[in-house]
Amino acid sequence: MPLLSVPVHNITTAETVARIGAFIAEGGPHQLCTVNPEFVMAARRDAEFMAVLRAADLCLPDGVGLLWASR
Repeated sequence: MPLLSVPVHNITTAETVARIGAFIAEGGPHQLCTVNPEFVMAARRDAEFMAVLRAADLCLPDGVGLLWASR
Protein backbone atom coordinates (compact mmCIF):
# COMPACT_ATOMS: atom_id res chain seq x y z
CA MET A 1 0.00 0.00 0.00
CA PRO A 2 1.48 3.37 -0.93
CA LEU A 3 1.98 5.85 1.89
CA LEU A 4 2.23 9.39 0.50
CA SER A 5 3.18 7.73 -2.83
CA VAL A 6 5.93 5.63 -1.21
CA PRO A 7 5.34 1.87 -1.45
CA VAL A 8 5.05 0.10 1.91
CA HIS A 9 4.25 -3.63 1.94
CA ASN A 10 2.16 -4.51 4.97
CA ILE A 11 2.96 -8.22 5.22
CA THR A 12 3.59 -10.61 8.08
CA THR A 13 6.98 -11.89 9.14
CA ALA A 14 6.16 -15.29 7.64
CA GLU A 15 5.19 -13.66 4.33
CA THR A 16 8.40 -11.64 4.37
CA VAL A 17 10.50 -14.76 4.90
CA ALA A 18 8.61 -16.55 2.11
CA ARG A 19 9.20 -13.68 -0.32
CA ILE A 20 12.89 -13.53 0.52
CA GLY A 21 13.08 -17.30 -0.01
CA ALA A 22 11.44 -16.82 -3.41
CA PHE A 23 13.96 -14.08 -4.26
CA ILE A 24 16.81 -16.46 -3.41
CA ALA A 25 15.27 -19.26 -5.47
CA GLU A 26 14.86 -16.92 -8.45
CA GLY A 27 18.48 -15.89 -8.28
CA GLY A 28 19.71 -12.53 -9.46
CA PRO A 29 19.64 -9.25 -7.61
CA HIS A 30 16.67 -8.10 -5.55
CA GLN A 31 16.26 -4.98 -3.45
CA LEU A 32 14.59 -4.80 -0.05
CA CYS A 33 14.10 -1.42 1.64
CA THR A 34 13.14 -0.68 5.21
CA VAL A 35 11.08 2.50 4.98
CA ASN A 36 10.97 4.88 7.93
CA PRO A 37 9.27 8.30 8.23
CA GLU A 38 12.46 10.07 7.17
CA PHE A 39 12.54 7.98 3.97
CA VAL A 40 8.95 8.98 3.20
CA MET A 41 9.70 12.68 3.62
CA ALA A 42 12.98 12.44 1.68
CA ALA A 43 11.26 10.60 -1.18
CA ARG A 44 8.65 13.34 -1.44
CA ARG A 45 11.45 15.89 -1.98
CA ASP A 46 13.78 13.73 -4.09
CA ALA A 47 12.37 12.15 -7.26
CA GLU A 48 15.43 9.94 -7.73
CA PHE A 49 15.08 8.49 -4.23
CA MET A 50 11.35 7.98 -4.81
CA ALA A 51 12.20 6.05 -8.00
CA VAL A 52 14.59 3.81 -6.05
CA LEU A 53 11.90 2.99 -3.49
CA ARG A 54 9.29 2.36 -6.18
CA ALA A 55 11.65 0.03 -8.04
CA ALA A 56 12.46 -2.04 -4.93
CA ASP A 57 11.13 -5.59 -4.81
CA LEU A 58 9.98 -5.20 -1.22
CA CYS A 59 9.54 -2.11 1.00
CA LEU A 60 8.96 -3.00 4.62
CA PRO A 61 7.83 -0.54 7.29
CA ASP A 62 10.61 0.33 9.72
CA GLY A 63 8.71 1.22 12.85
CA VAL A 64 5.28 0.75 14.30
CA GLY A 65 4.00 4.12 13.04
CA LEU A 66 4.49 3.19 9.40
CA LEU A 67 3.14 -0.29 10.07
CA TRP A 68 -0.08 1.20 11.44
CA ALA A 69 -0.29 3.77 8.64
CA SER A 70 0.13 1.07 5.99
CA ARG A 71 -2.95 -0.82 7.18
